[in-house]
Amino acid sequence: MENLVENHTYLLKYKYDESLYSATILLITAKAYHIRWNNGLTTSQTWLDKENFHSKYRLVEDISDFLVEKLDCEQLNNNNWKVNTMWESCPICNGFGTLPETNTTVGSRICSLCNGNKLIPKITQIEKK
Repeated sequence: MENLVENHTYLLKYKYDESLYSATILLITAKAYHIRWNNGLTTSQTWLDKENFHSKYRLVEDISDFLVEKLDCEQLNNNNWKVNTMWESCPICNGFGTLPETNTTVGSRICSLCNGNKLIPKITQIEKK
C-alpha cells in the first residue's frame, strides 16, 4: 500500500470492522496524505499521517479506471443522452489553478488535480432523455 498515486481513487477496508470505503488521494507529502473520502453524494477531506493511515486501512484495489465508464462518442452526441456536470472549485489550489513552487525561480506550478482549470467535476450524470 506504500505505492499510492495522487488523484487515484482506492477501495479501502478499515482493519477493525472490515468496513469498505472509497477514497481519492489528493496530495502526497513526505509524511501525510490529503484524502477525499467519497461517501455517496457527500465528500469530506482530511489529512492523515502515513503511519496512521497504513495501520488502519488495507488496500482492496485501485478503482480509478472503473469510475469513468467509456461510452461511444456517437451515443453521447445524439439526442438520446443528457449530460449534466456540476463543477466545484479545486480543493488543492483553491480555484487558482496553480500552487506555490519555492524550489525553483518559476514561483508556481500548475495544480496536479485540476491541471490549471481551477474547477473539477463534482458530479457528472449521463442519462437517457
